[in-house]
Amino acid sequence: MTLIQASATDLSSARVNWFRVLRAEWRKFRSIRSTYVLVAITLVVLIGMWAIVSAGFAFDESEGGPPPGIREALNPVAISLRVSIMLTQLVVGVMGVLIVTNEYSTGMIRSTLAAVPRRIPVLTAKAVLLILVVVVVTLPAIFAAFFIGDAMLSTANLGLALNEPDVLRALVGGSLYMAGVGIFGSILGWLLRSAAGAIATLVGVIILLPVLLPLIPLGWVDTASEYLPSTVGQRIFMLSSVLDELTNQVDVDPVTGFGIFTAYAIAGLVISAWVLKRRDA
Repeated sequence: MTLIQASATDLSSARVNWFRVLRAEWRKFRSIRSTYVLVAITLVVLIGMWAIVSAGFAFDESEGGPPPGIREALNPVAISLRVSIMLTQLVVGVMGVLIVTNEYSTGMIRSTLAAVPRRIPVLTAKAVLLILVVVVVTLPAIFAAFFIGDAMLSTANLGLALNEPDVLRALVGGSLYMAGVGIFGSILGWLLRSAAGAIATLVGVIILLPVLLPLIPLGWVDTASEYLPSTVGQRIFMLSSVLDELTNQVDVDPVTGFGIFTAYAIAGLVISAWVLKRRDA
């Protein structure tokens, strides 16, 4: 009887649960060399580009600045934030792709799915882990970049205080948006199972499509382009001065835009889960 109870205890302790899957995914994630490379590139690009753009504005202002009409239309903080995130999102997206496709390229996915036969915990654990890593890395980096840029812009009286309207929302929103891009990368990784194909598709959907669709001379295409995932998602980190310029197209406020962006991500994860359950490893 004691032996049976001991065996039952061993089986219970060995039972797979979601938190153990999450811990296993974290160990795999931090054991990959590309993880550290991508985190380093994320920090360098995010902080570096913000500093470069801010320094450029401060220098131009010290040299007389742009013509008056353009000067009023420019928001140095908004542009620094947008440029740095637009470049960094690609790095984060690649991180999302690789968290999935690395296992397919090495064949480790077969061992993973054999250990977790229900499969869905693997997908959700990777998604939660990715969101946590991206937010933990990018949120402090965005605030550091803001203060560095503000120190430069303040020399030309162009800085913004952290407590000014929309600034805090834009900084936090930038980190959340990049986490969402990482999730889109992981979705493409699950669907395509190829790093090259997933990265190429991510660049097309996030970067190229919002630029190319408005060039098609059809009204409904132009309107549809305003509801692309990246287009609505980016509103969460736009300041009011920038959003006011967009209301003549489609009036989507930052919270609604990010809600639509989140709905896209959830739908993609649901489709990925359906494919993962029905496809061989």
